[in-house]
Amino acid sequence: MKELTRRDSISLNGEEIEFYYTKKKMKNINIRIKKDNQIYVSMPKYVSIDEVKRLLISKANWIMNIRRKYEEVESLKENKVLENDAKVYLLGSVYLIYLVTANQNEIKLQDGKVVFYLKPERIYDEKYKENLYKKWITNLLKEEICGYVNDYCNLLKTEKIPVPEIVIRQMKSKWGSCMPAKKKVTFNLSLAKVPQSCIEYVVLHELSHFKYQSHDKKFYQFVEQYMPDWKQRRKLLNDIYSKIV
Repeated sequence: MKELTRRDSISLNGEEIEFYYTKKKMKNINIRIKKDNQIYVSMPKYVSIDEVKRLLISKANWIMNIRRKYEEVESLKENKVLENDAKVYLLGSVYLIYLVTANQNEIKLQDGKVVFYLKPERIYDEKYKENLYKKWITNLLKEEICGYVNDYCNLLKTEKIPVPEIVIRQMKSKWGSCMPAKKKVTFNLSLAKVPQSCIEYVVLHELSHFKYQSHDKKFYQFVEQYMPDWKQRRKLLNDIYSKIV
């Protein structure tokens, strides 16, 4: 039989906050804060709700810090619907979308906005707008990446690093992937959102795999030889921009 989940509230650091609790066959009280910022408590059947509240109060600072972090991450995320004034990231900057009725369907970066020029029948066609935007940012990112690839391949001529085939696609857990045997490098489409300095780091990182395939000491020494500040770029990429993809 499924355990019943109940709702209650408590004042933490002066803020009234709801939490959900479920009594189960267990020994200890377990507190979870999910990405929706809701607090969920699993508790032994013999434990009283007052005891749970005392525990929540004792962990108030920890709970509030996690909730604030989730709120910060949520504020960074793009709007899901591509409509007027929706927020999107491009090359590390935030842009607002502006929809314009036009005779042809295209996207342009104008006056600090991402302008969708759309035929009247496409203005409210969300699927079409998503596909159009994906194609546009794919081209934008590929142009950016190809510039860095050409620059570094020229710089690394003596290292015998080839000019690879460039593929852009959505990836779940990597910013890039190198296949030396096929002379092919795949980049995550989400790189279109990050600063150019981070894109440049990912390009050099993947090209370096043509010389050193594993992430050993020699690999990172090689990267640092051509990009002394790679650690700062990687930190920016993983600490901030990994939260918006």
